[in-house]
Amino acid sequence: MTLWGGRFSQQPDALAWQLNASLPIDQRMASQDVAGSLAWAQAIQQAGVLTQK
Repeated sequence: MTLWGGRFSQQPDALAWQLNASLPIDQRMASQDVAGSLAWAQAIQQAGVLTQK
């Protein structure tokens, strides 16, 4: 499935297609990405850069 499926009459350009091609990998890595973001947010909160609010 493409990001643009059925919306446009023309194919996306090559650069847009390359972006779309990574979606299956991005989906498999989503939980690790979220865990990394949470860990980073906790670290910068402990450093006093980010507040709980």
